[in-house]
Amino acid sequence: ETSTQAIVLRKVPYTGSSLILNTYTREFGLLSFMVRNLGGKKRKSRAFAELLSRVEITFHRREKYGVQTAREIR
Repeated sequence: ETSTQAIVLRKVPYTGSSLILNTYTREFGLLSFMVRNLGGKKRKSRAFAELLSRVEITFHRREKYGVQTAREIR
């Protein structure tokens, strides 16, 4: 697993409970992340998805995929 700080550049709704975040990181440059399970009974805050907000993302880097799956966002 990798953890990095990122700046949110764009957010795109994917399904009712998911987002794709386009971010810029110092270590990896431009990266896109799939953020799942934002809906339901235990609705998480979407404050991290505001444009130009700084976030820390934990993910498992898979270089052959264009969109990474975020494990945790703070």
